[in-house]
Amino acid sequence: MQPWYRTRGWCYGTASCASATIDPPWTLNFHPPVMPHGKVRHLANDIQSVAKAEVQVSAAPNKPNRKNLRKVTEMIYVAITLLALLIVSFFVKWESNAVPPWVKGAIIALAAIFTVFSMVRTVPNGSCGVVDLFGVIQPTALDPGINFVNPFADVIHKPTRTQEIKETMITPSKEGLSCELEVSCFFHVKKEAWPVMMQTVQNGDPLVLLEPNFRSVTRDITTTSEAKALYTADRTILAGKLKTDLATVVGPRGITIEETPMRSLKLPASVSEAINAKATAEQEAQKMEFVLQKERQEAERKRIEAQGIKDFQKIISESISDKLLAWKGIEATMDIAKSENAKTVIIGSGKNGLPIILGQ
Repeated sequence: MQPWYRTRGWCYGTASCASATIDPPWTLNFHPPVMPHGKVRHLANDIQSVAKAEVQVSAAPNKPNRKNLRKVTEMIYVAITLLALLIVSFFVKWESNAVPPWVKGAIIALAAIFTVFSMVRTVPNGSCGVVDLFGVIQPTALDPGINFVNPFADVIHKPTRTQEIKETMITPSKEGLSCELEVSCFFHVKKEAWPVMMQTVQNGDPLVLLEPNFRSVTRDITTTSEAKALYTADRTILAGKLKTDLATVVGPRGITIEETPMRSLKLPASVSEAINAKATAEQEAQKMEFVLQKERQEAERKRIEAQGIKDFQKIISESISDKLLAWKGIEATMDIAKSENAKTVIIGSGKNGLPIILGQ
């Protein structure tokens, strides 16, 4: 039986309790708790878990939410404004004679400044502002520049500039060939379409609508076209058809399609080799046709030249007579006889009666 002055201490779980006794002459004796080995291990594990949790919480990065921070700042502005108005009303009601007019004016001006600053929103160029008031999207988007909105509203900036998405896809052709096609899409979202898109599209992202429809329309076009049309001049026609069909699908949702150029095309290796062989054969055929055309032109030139010589000889033969030749021979003999060189001229002894000239 323990004395009345013996007291019990503390307990942890089902472990044995610590005790303290006061023995005469008023000596305090502390008796530590006696716990089984398993209980001690559990206690150590619990303490270690709590310590790890505290370390993880202290080591977690502090990333402030800008949206919440902005709302807190706006609430502070509004609270200060209301406080200033209460102070003004108090002074006006109870101590209107004791407060100077300039103090009242300063308080009112300060309240007005805080109110105006809490209502001003700036929208950057190339964007529009979607107003979110306590989760309700307003139907009208804000223009770039300075705008005045409800101080409790949040303004979400959305781009109205031209954007680009690039797709690399394996598409089948009309012949069943698998072609690796790289195509781009330039688009922009209309300002007046952003509020509806924020309400009806996941995360207000136009790519949720554009990307799957872009792939689908591209495959629809390639499956109805031959592979040759994808790497020849007909590619421009297919790009125009892609733009028209895609605009028909996403245009009613406020997305404007500007251009859909096809950047590159990669055909299967066997098809590429066949196309290259065909192109080489066509080049050789064109080269041979050029050679044949050149030879035909050369033959025609020679024929024309021979005909000219023939015509010349015919004209000459018809115009020359024996008397003309005799006369030309006499003229030549006279010129030679006038020469200073020594010579002998026999008149009338040559063929056809022409003189014979003997040189020394």
